[in-house]
Amino acid sequence: MLDAGLTILLVEGNPGHAKLIEQHLVRAGEDAIEVVVRDCLSAGLVRLGVGGVDAVLTNLRLPDGNGFEVIAQLASKARKTPIIVLSSKDDPDLMMGAIRNGAQDFLCKTKLSGELMLRSIRLAAERIKVAAKTQNADEALRESETRIRAIINASLDCIIAMDSDGMIVQFNPAAEKTFGYQSQEVIGKEMGELFMPPDIRERQRRSFQTFQASGAGSMMGRRLDVPAFRKDGTEFIAEMATQGVTQGGELVFTVFLRDITDRKRVEEELQEAKEAAEGANRAKSEFVANMSHEIRTPMNGIIGMAELLADTDLGQEQREYLGMIQQSAEALLGLLNDILDFSKIEAGKLELEAIPFNLSDSVGKMTRTLASRAAEKGLELACRISPDLPERLIGDPGRLRQINVNLVGNAIKFTERGEVVVEVESQTRANGDVVLHFSVRDTGIGIPKKKQQLIFDAFSQADTSTTRQFGGTGLGLAISSQLVRMMGGSIWIESEVGRGTTFHFTTEFKVAQEQPSTSRFQLASLAELPTLVVDDNATSRRILGEMLKSWTLAPTVVDSGVAALTEMQRAANEGCPYRLVLLDCMMPGMDGFSLAELIGRNPVLESPTMIMISLAARPGDTERCQKLGIVRHMTKPVIKSELFDTIVDALGEHVDESETPDVDLSKLVGPPLHILLVEDGLINQQVATGFLERAGHNVSLANNGKEAVDATEHQNFDLVLMDVQMPVMDGHEATTIIRQREKEVGGHLKIIAMTAAAMIGDRERCLKVGMDAYISKPINAVELFNTIAEQTSAVVATEVSTATTEAQDATTSNKQVVVDFEAAQSYVPGGEKVLRELAKIFLEECPKLISDLHTGLSANEAASVHRAAHTLKSSSRIIVAQSLVEVTAHIEQLAANKELNDVEECLPRLQAATNETCDSIRSWLNAECT
Repeated sequence: MLDAGLTILLVEGNPGHAKLIEQHLVRAGEDAIEVVVRDCLSAGLVRLGVGGVDAVLTNLRLPDGNGFEVIAQLASKARKTPIIVLSSKDDPDLMMGAIRNGAQDFLCKTKLSGELMLRSIRLAAERIKVAAKTQNADEALRESETRIRAIINASLDCIIAMDSDGMIVQFNPAAEKTFGYQSQEVIGKEMGELFMPPDIRERQRRSFQTFQASGAGSMMGRRLDVPAFRKDGTEFIAEMATQGVTQGGELVFTVFLRDITDRKRVEEELQEAKEAAEGANRAKSEFVANMSHEIRTPMNGIIGMAELLADTDLGQEQREYLGMIQQSAEALLGLLNDILDFSKIEAGKLELEAIPFNLSDSVGKMTRTLASRAAEKGLELACRISPDLPERLIGDPGRLRQINVNLVGNAIKFTERGEVVVEVESQTRANGDVVLHFSVRDTGIGIPKKKQQLIFDAFSQADTSTTRQFGGTGLGLAISSQLVRMMGGSIWIESEVGRGTTFHFTTEFKVAQEQPSTSRFQLASLAELPTLVVDDNATSRRILGEMLKSWTLAPTVVDSGVAALTEMQRAANEGCPYRLVLLDCMMPGMDGFSLAELIGRNPVLESPTMIMISLAARPGDTERCQKLGIVRHMTKPVIKSELFDTIVDALGEHVDESETPDVDLSKLVGPPLHILLVEDGLINQQVATGFLERAGHNVSLANNGKEAVDATEHQNFDLVLMDVQMPVMDGHEATTIIRQREKEVGGHLKIIAMTAAAMIGDRERCLKVGMDAYISKPINAVELFNTIAEQTSAVVATEVSTATTEAQDATTSNKQVVVDFEAAQSYVPGGEKVLRELAKIFLEECPKLISDLHTGLSANEAASVHRAAHTLKSSSRIIVAQSLVEVTAHIEQLAANKELNDVEECLPRLQAATNETCDSIRSWLNAECT
């Protein structure tokens, strides 16, 4: 075969794309091609240095390199190796830039095939051989230009050339035939005057003047479709390209035209046919969606009435029949739901939510819903969430759950023995976004290689025989793959017949600004606590050990009851017995209950706290646990937060997240200061002033940056607390003016930035304009006074409690109440009395900010919308109105990106959250009054 023995280096950061490209190449080369995949530029350069690479395929966007520099570095490493660029964008400018920087070809990913890539590699290799024979670079360039011009001349019918004055100097026979003029009739005349409509004529004149002014030796202009006229006045559509060349010292401007009237007419007919087909397809999808809804109504009635019937007195035979009815109805309802989702996706009517959710709880609880199915088959079901992932994300947890349920359900269905493992890790994280990599691995029957791509098609299955063992419609994976794409990710599969399958998919989410506090997982009493994990499954042992280590416990893992007894005896003999034991219920040889009984009988082991973990609870398990001294019984897969709470409760420890004593400001040591507080939010003014005045400081107020600049010019302050987002003049601009003035008159006023943004790079921007420090809002007393102390050399007592921080963090995960007044008053200076005043101020300030936001939208002023949302978000944080915080934070981000159309779509949600919050505040104030 022509390509046999080729070694191709593929440098691609997206694993899904890399897998598909590799499959295309291997399939086209009939397995005679070796594809070496590297996921970053540095790894690709290392592989090139080893040698033996016949061609390089590379993306321009890599984790450690971006743009044309990628090509330059690869070309410098292997000068005679063809480099083909693969890009998702079919952009002519990008293509020309890639070729100028050393690439031999440029291919669009959306149009890729194995044959196309191999043909490109062969042609590129041939071009390099030809170029290698040319010693003089200028000669090679001229040869290339001549070849290009010959190709253009051969492909275009008409050639018209103009001299430096814009007069026609060449009019070839094809032009004579097309336009109906003889060359002698047009030589020396302006082309536009003869052939072009006025608007095209003026555009052509400007292009020609630009070309003359540039003084370029060679220029190829963009192609465009233009109307043109023949001598008899008939109009046609021409495809025009322009090129400027120097011939014998004279500047010549050449226009190439081709009559494309027929081609354009065919294109228009094809476009009309395409739109008609798409319209028919949408109508079909809408019909299916409507029918699915119509059928769901009676189906829900059947299921509901069957449940009611099940509660009546029935005979054994009747109950069996009723069970069959319920199973069939639920199966049919599941099928209808799949069809409805598929129809919505096809019709373009399926929309994703963007709401905050807890990643580990969402994935863990999803997996647990399938635990009983796994237990019925004796399968181990495990779930691992990488500990370095953020807890709270913003996205659509319902659709994420749908994808996982489908993949995990399939894994259980096609696995008879072994395990099913769900893992979630971070692929990339930057600019407040995270790309997650999910994998669902099983030890089942596997999927043949030739059918691995077909399973993502609608109504397709790996086993299509009439005697197939496993049921299903074949819609689940088709829906999942489309949902993954809607979430900005990709899905792929690794499988080997008889050895199992792993489904991989990636999704992109926003990282929620408010994350749960990690302090609750760091109890001093648990540090280095000797803990034994007993489980015969290696994956479960690894997951449990990882969780326990993250909480600073000291876990040891063993794989059997015998090994557990041996290890516990050794530890007891050495004087460090295990205080906590996690037991797997179902283990070969000696199960968890037998092991617990032996542990309880041995006084040397000092009766450790025992927790039983099983795939599913069986009748009588709870009673057996009580008899054997097992304090808790949990089901797999364990959820991180639940396991921690279970351990803490079982050991008799106490973690009370609502225990949030007020900061003792009397313990803050330091001289009184004259502080300028620059803040436009009324609630933030009240909170900051309350903290500062209770600590003995004298506070002056400024409502924006301009007032701050004026105040610092006429008064002396020890310190400035400067908000960043303000009307009239923001904090950055005010600081810049103050620092410029100080260069002229001397001195340095300490300025501490305050912002509720807390985004990556905010601190650097504040320091860059001359601010001395940075604190985030809502204001935390400990952070505030420690920062003031650092900037003024004051001393802060070490006894200051951090309970305020923990209280503030703990409230971020509380979604059970609209406004958490108990949490708010724990860190508002002055407690309940001050909080009531702040709540009244909020009721006055909120409508004004909402009005400012609407005014900014009407005027299309993104900055005004951003500022109003920012201030409302900050005020909502003070009173712990979490739902309003989330929607205003989302609007603030949209306004920052100037996506005002999307802001308008959020207005109903904003209004609902605002009404809900204000109603809650009014109810609380009325209740307090009574």
